[in-house]
Amino acid sequence: PPGRRVVRKGGELGWATAFMGALLTVFGAAHLLTSSETIAERSLNPQELTALHRAHHARRVHTARAPLLSLVEEAVETIEEAVEAVDIITHHHHHNHVEEGGGADVQGQEGEDLDDVVIGKRLQMPDEDEEDGDIELRQANQDGEDVEPLPEQPPAALPKLSKEVRKQLLDVCSRNDSRPSYFKSLSRSPRGKVEQIKSRIHWVSRDGGNIRYSHMSTISRLPASATPNRWMVVWQTSSTIEGVSDQHLSMSTSVDGAKWDKARQVPIRQKQALWSPVLFVPPQQGDKQLGGGEVWLFYTESTNCLRPARKLNNGYKIPPRYAPGGDVKLVKSSDGGHTWSTPSVIMTQTDGAVPKVIANQVVVHRATGNWVLPYWREKAPPEACKNSKTPAFAGALVSTDRGRSWHPKGQIRVSGTWLIEGTAAERSDGSIACLFRTSRGKLYQSLSFDGGESWTGASPTSVPNPDSKVNAISLTTGELALAFNDSPDSTKINKGRARLRVAVSCDGGQRWVTISELEEGSLRMYIHYPTAVQDGDRLLVVYSVMGHPHLHLGDVGGIKIAEVPLQQPIQSDAA
Repeated sequence: PPGRRVVRKGGELGWATAFMGALLTVFGAAHLLTSSETIAERSLNPQELTALHRAHHARRVHTARAPLLSLVEEAVETIEEAVEAVDIITHHHHHNHVEEGGGADVQGQEGEDLDDVVIGKRLQMPDEDEEDGDIELRQANQDGEDVEPLPEQPPAALPKLSKEVRKQLLDVCSRNDSRPSYFKSLSRSPRGKVEQIKSRIHWVSRDGGNIRYSHMSTISRLPASATPNRWMVVWQTSSTIEGVSDQHLSMSTSVDGAKWDKARQVPIRQKQALWSPVLFVPPQQGDKQLGGGEVWLFYTESTNCLRPARKLNNGYKIPPRYAPGGDVKLVKSSDGGHTWSTPSVIMTQTDGAVPKVIANQVVVHRATGNWVLPYWREKAPPEACKNSKTPAFAGALVSTDRGRSWHPKGQIRVSGTWLIEGTAAERSDGSIACLFRTSRGKLYQSLSFDGGESWTGASPTSVPNPDSKVNAISLTTGELALAFNDSPDSTKINKGRARLRVAVSCDGGQRWVTISELEEGSLRMYIHYPTAVQDGDRLLVVYSVMGHPHLHLGDVGGIKIAEVPLQQPIQSDAA
C-alpha cells in the first residue's frame, strides 16, 4: 500500500499519509470481502478460491491465506505501524526534547530509546550488540565447521504397530471413530467455519516495584492434600533484565485459577541465576499419591558462563548476566509451596561449557511408565564461557524408577538451526512427539516409539514459529492441544511474538485447527511463552507479557492466565 512506503521513507508527516492509505486499503479489502460470492469467484482462479475457502472455513494453522485475506492482514499491520509512529511523535513533542542517553544503568529491558529514532523511518531491528542475547546465543548453537562429531547413538526404535494401525489410532476425528473428541464438539457456522472460543484472561502477577522482568511461567494443579489452593504458577523474575545475578523464581497460588495470591519468592537456596521452572505432580501409584501429596519443581541454576558488562551505542550500561541454564535441579514441597526441600542435582553441567536447560512439562508415558522431561544443551557465547566444540543438541531426561534417577536420552540436532525449548506430548498411538522452537520459521518434530529411550531425527512441521517457545499437551481424549504464536516471522519489531493462539489436533499433530485467539498483541508488546494444562472441560494457559524493550513503557509486563472453555467431547457412533 502507498502509505506503507511513506512510513518507511517519508518525513515527520508521513504517518498521516500512511494512516489514510491504510484506512483506504482496509475499506477496499472489506468491500471486496463483503461482495457477493459470484464477484469474488470471478476474481480468483480455482486454486485461489480453494485456498480462500480453506482459510476462511477450516482456520487451519498451515493453510495458505488467500490474496484478499492477506491484503487485510497487510493493511492492519500497516495501521499498527502508522499508529506506532503517531505515538512516537506525540511522545517526542510532549517532552519537547530528545534524550541524549547518558551513562545511566538500564532499569528495564535493554535497548535504545525510541526518542533517538528518526521519525518517519521504519523502526529497525536492534543491532546484534543491542539485542537481548538471542542472536549471539543462536549463532553459538548453530553447527560450525569446527564442531566435533557426537558419539554414535543407537538407532531410534521403530514403531511396533503397522502404519495403517497407527493411522487408525491417531485419527480420533475420523467419522468412523467412536472415541470422544473435542474436535468434533467444536461449534461451527452453517458453512462449516470453526467458531473461535472466547477466553477469559486474568493477571497472575504484574511487574512493579523492584520487579521489572517476569518470564518462563509453568502451571500445575496441586495435590488435594497439600493446600486449600488448587493451582500453582512459578516463573523466573529479576529486578532488571534476564540473566542478572538476582534472577530468582517467584510463585503464586489460586483456588479457582482466576484470582491469584500476591507473588512471593520461592525460598530456594541459590548462588547464581535461576532459570526455567517446570512444575510436576507425580501420578498416583495404586491408591497412594507418590511422595505423599508433593509437588515437584524442576529448574536450572547457572554455574558459570557469565557474560561481561557492556555499554550500548546509546550509552546505556548492561550489567553482567549469565547465559541461560546450568545444572538441572529439583526441589519438592508437601505444603503447597510454603517450604521446599534442599535442592538435588539431577543433571550437572559437567563439561563446564554447555549449560543444560529445560522449559516444558514432564510426560508420564502410559505403556512404559517412564517419566520424560525434555531438555537441551545451549552453548553460551564465547565471551561468556569457553566455547566447547561439542555441538548443541536436544534430548530428554528419562526416569524409569519414578524420579529416583534420571538419564539423558537422544542427541537431536539439525544443521543451520538450534532446536530448543522442546515440548513433548504422548499421542493416541502411544508414541511421544517432541516439538522444537527453531530459527527457520517452523516448528520441528522428533518422535519416540519407546517411551523416550530413543528419538528420530527432527523434521519440519506445518506449524509457523517465530523462534519462540510453544507448549503442547495431551488431552484426555487422546487429542493434542498446542499454545503458540501464529507467525513465522521473527524479524518484525515484536519478533512475531503476537497472535497467541490455541489449536487442537485430532490426528497426532499432522493437522492443527485454531480454536481460540487468546491475544492479538501489537508491535508494542511481546505476548509469548505459553504453558497449558487441562482442567476438565477447560484449558488454562499461562504466558508472559513484556513491553517492547525499545519503548520503556513502564510496568506493563508480568504473567497472565487465559481460561479457554471446552464443550464436552462428543462420542459418535462408529459407522
